[in-house]
Amino acid sequence: MSLTFRDILHLRTHDIASETLGELIAGAEAVALLSGAVESGIIGALSTASSSQQIAIATGLEQEQIDGVLRALEAYGLVKQRNGIYNLTTHLKLLTSADAPNPLINTLRVTNIRMRNLTNLGNDGKDYTALQSYEVLSIAQGIISALSLARSFVGAALGNMMPEVKKLWQAGACHLESGCGVGNNLFQIVTTYPKVTAVGVEIDAETANEARRRAVFFGVTDRVEIRQMDACTLTDEAVFDTAQWSQFFFPTVYRGAALRALFKALKPGGYVFMPLLLAVSGNIWAYRRDMLRMALRILKSEPLIALVFLNAILLTTPARQRAEKRLSSLQELVYRAWGIPAKTAKELQIEIEGSGFRVLRTIPTPASRVFPVRGFLLAQRI
Repeated sequence: MSLTFRDILHLRTHDIASETLGELIAGAEAVALLSGAVESGIIGALSTASSSQQIAIATGLEQEQIDGVLRALEAYGLVKQRNGIYNLTTHLKLLTSADAPNPLINTLRVTNIRMRNLTNLGNDGKDYTALQSYEVLSIAQGIISALSLARSFVGAALGNMMPEVKKLWQAGACHLESGCGVGNNLFQIVTTYPKVTAVGVEIDAETANEARRRAVFFGVTDRVEIRQMDACTLTDEAVFDTAQWSQFFFPTVYRGAALRALFKALKPGGYVFMPLLLAVSGNIWAYRRDMLRMALRILKSEPLIALVFLNAILLTTPARQRAEKRLSSLQELVYRAWGIPAKTAKELQIEIEGSGFRVLRTIPTPASRVFPVRGFLLAQRI
């Protein structure tokens, strides 16, 4: 039986469809390959130029298996080889460096946690508080690291985006972070503004202990207190001048109590800000306008930070916006799987004002994989 033209066309159509799926599968498998190479010590062994035999000795794996992994990593442009000696590529070296804003191992661990949640969308039924302790710690460590050189940049950027808050930090404000994780934002603030004293509240014991370890590392134990407790049970009254509510770690059932405790803990007139992870504009021109306004606002005080906003204008393309939309859709699914509502800036404003705060403005931030936050909402206790 011979194929007809229609049969050939039908096969070609399916081939094109399979190519699209194949690209997605290849990406997922490449993440799994890189995760395995990191966790097994292969990437660590490649921190210096090595042969496959040297890597096999260092990791305890068989050389034949190492050879296969190295060939695959080379095919994906993650390692390079010359005369049997392998090196990490420049990009992978940056991601594995000690001062990487998002260390590779943390990024991969968070990615794998998210992938598991996306795979189990119809079966899981757990919220964020039901995650294992190691998962909570991995997610907290996967946010831009205060241990990196980006620390000063982020601390200064936060202040310049919120000049009324910066003024208090410079004068020596008492700051609270509700849901502080390992203290990434907290330490970015206290190391940039040396008069600030701070309290971080974190429910997970292992994650809180890591935050305390980092306080020792930064030498700020005299100015930073990490409390391992439920943020909903915070009993401080009119103590704090400023606060951050890490709202994307609070499932729906806990948000009202957390906001009431936060409202009570702030002094009248105190400020609270919270990140927006899903505030992605589909309007390129509106986004460019927002970036230009922010650049002009801080150009005089922080010209280097203003350059980041100007650079975001240049990098914004329709393809970049489509990529942002894809990222946002996946983020929304992951957070909903954790019981956390994917609120727009307007929806978050309604929630905040319903708890007695007055929302001052939404602050846009440049779209970047290094800085995953897509904006902040700034509010005040009235």
